[in-house]
Amino acid sequence: GQTHRQSHHQGGLRGVAGECNYGAAKAGLSGLAKSAAKELGAWGICVNVVLPGFMQTKMGQEVAPEFAENAKKENVLGRWTEPADTARMVVELSRARWISGQVLNFDARIP
Repeated sequence: GQTHRQSHHQGGLRGVAGECNYGAAKAGLSGLAKSAAKELGAWGICVNVVLPGFMQTKMGQEVAPEFAENAKKENVLGRWTEPADTARMVVELSRARWISGQVLNFDARIP
């Protein structure tokens, strides 16, 4: 369903049953970022993809409770990603002018 699809950040890495279009779109973003990084690197422009993980944001609170708990169980640290932690990582990534063309998983769920 819509709520499940919106919250599944690893759809392009692991796939989501019944959501072929979503998985293809997520995987496409990875290819787009890698190609854009190669094209724009000559101008010092970095392009990366961030997989933030499941967070208890407004959108995250709209998912079925079973999905939220499953996301926590899949996380090797047994927790959800905090929005503030993700924000700090994105800021640091924006300062890392030597990282480009990468897909970065910001939580502890292993695809």
